[in-house]
Amino acid sequence: MRLPHNPPPRSILLPQATLLAILAVASFLPEARLWGIDHLAYYPPWLRAATLVGIALLMHPRASRALSAAWNRMVSFSAARPLAGRAIVPLGALAATLLFWSLRSSTLLLGDGQFQAALLRELVSSPDTTLLSTLQYGLRASLAPLTTVLAYAAGKGAQLLGLDDAILGWQALHALLGGLLIALLLAEARRAAAAGHEGGSIQISTALTGALVLFCGYVETYTAMLLCAAVYAVSAAKAIRGGGSPWPALGAVLLAIGMHLQALLLLPSAVILFAATRMRLSPRGLRWAQAAVGAASLAALAALYSASPSSKHLLGLQGGESEYGLLSAAHGADVANQLLLVLPWAPVLMCASLMLHRRAGTADSPAGPALNGADVAAWRRLGSFTGSLALPCLLFLLLFRPALGMTRDWDLFALPALGLAAPALAWLRRRAAEPASRETLGRVTAASLGLAAGIVLPWIGVNAHAERSVQRYERSLAYDEMGAGYCYELLSMHHRRRGDLQGEIAALRSAYAASPNPRYLVSEALAQMDSGNLESALEAFARAQAQPPGGDLARHFYLQALSRQRDPEALIAACRAAARRHPGDPFLSYALGEALAARGDHTEARAALEAALALSPPPDLRAAIEAALRR
Repeated sequence: MRLPHNPPPRSILLPQATLLAILAVASFLPEARLWGIDHLAYYPPWLRAATLVGIALLMHPRASRALSAAWNRMVSFSAARPLAGRAIVPLGALAATLLFWSLRSSTLLLGDGQFQAALLRELVSSPDTTLLSTLQYGLRASLAPLTTVLAYAAGKGAQLLGLDDAILGWQALHALLGGLLIALLLAEARRAAAAGHEGGSIQISTALTGALVLFCGYVETYTAMLLCAAVYAVSAAKAIRGGGSPWPALGAVLLAIGMHLQALLLLPSAVILFAATRMRLSPRGLRWAQAAVGAASLAALAALYSASPSSKHLLGLQGGESEYGLLSAAHGADVANQLLLVLPWAPVLMCASLMLHRRAGTADSPAGPALNGADVAAWRRLGSFTGSLALPCLLFLLLFRPALGMTRDWDLFALPALGLAAPALAWLRRRAAEPASRETLGRVTAASLGLAAGIVLPWIGVNAHAERSVQRYERSLAYDEMGAGYCYELLSMHHRRRGDLQGEIAALRSAYAASPNPRYLVSEALAQMDSGNLESALEAFARAQAQPPGGDLARHFYLQALSRQRDPEALIAACRAAARRHPGDPFLSYALGEALAARGDHTEARAALEAALALSPPPDLRAAIEAALRR
């Protein structure tokens, strides 16, 4: 039977046309600063046009109606078979975990993943590192103390299991966290469908976590925090609707803050949650409380600005020498980019879950039952909660200084951008009770899927292709030099993937010239070693060791490079000098033993190797020491 066709309302046509126009501009004009979705520009023109046509077809009303019908058939199938319905959550979580595990190699696509992997390997391989010292390090030098401890525990677990690389443990835990996130969303959708009500918890949990799903293959520091934030959102919505205690939600928000300090943005909404559940304020009282919390947030921000008008964390009005300020067009474009990167996923999952809300035995009924008086009061309380969630996120998105400019990490702004989606999704759910809501929701879902496909598929294609990745970063540097050191470093990684060592070396030198970080020198020295330029490598290692943060990072590589010169005397002198500065490093004693053995002093070499063994080396170094002792 053919579905009746209703002319698409302007409220749907206008956003669809706008999204297509944005994609078209990004496809043919990357200098427009739409860096979040400009990946289509690196494909042939015919492929860009074909992609835009495909997205337009996906946004067509016929496609949206077909999508809605297919989803409803799937819901009917699971409702008619209770066993299948109960299996949705565990099977979905298992499939998601396996998918995220298969995406673990995407760590190699981004610089941040590689940096965090290097830090984790260093923590796990150090004989002096414990859970307590890792926590102390996280509290002292990291914004994610509990996440750092979690990563260390996962890496140690992989080491105890005999895996080749400690990073595999963190990647496995990361995939498991992604699976738990999917299980949470599926369970909430199924529970709301069974209860027959709107399921306000779905909208908030989806808004907070939707964009994270695709990116769970990365080794990032935000996943655990966002999962805790999702648990907080679900528990808070249940408590506000009168179905649970607020204490689990408050505990979840404290855990989220421990996972990453960015979760402090959730505290104002936690105040509203406490006022709504424990103080039993009326909706009007909650609005006054929300206004007070908002005023306090603005006052704290004003005090922060007045105390430090040139703060490195907050944007000025005009931006000064960098020409990047609160009122600059570049900042406005970057804020729009963050929203375009993140927001499409929230309506996709939200609308899919809303399609579950059907009156039993009435195929043509609206997506959900009409709201009664109690529901209206609950929705007003929920509106205060989502508003108090959105305001700090909006302030963060607008005022936080993007230290990396156009190449800044989108994931830093995932929580703020998704927090802004919660009020919009609350409004969307209120519209779901209208007679034409099913087709409207289907069209919104199709439009969101189209935009998400236009962002994600080219993103994967560009970052998985070394040549296009190089073109992307070279073009970005040509018209935006903010954070040039970091951007040049990422460019060097893509040159390495392409096998262009000279391009990698040139990019790393440019990175160091833009930002004198010893890490760039170490990377350049390693590239020089790979290209056979040993003298240049030793010079770069020596310069890195002269800078305090670079000493520990460079000394092992420096000794390895020195050993290639086949000069045991120079290597022995360097090992002894380094051992005097770092007496607890087993690698230095091992390198000294190998150098003494190469010179023929086997007795002294054995003593040095036994001393290295007594310093509790990590498993891979222990194996090398034991092999040297057997020779």
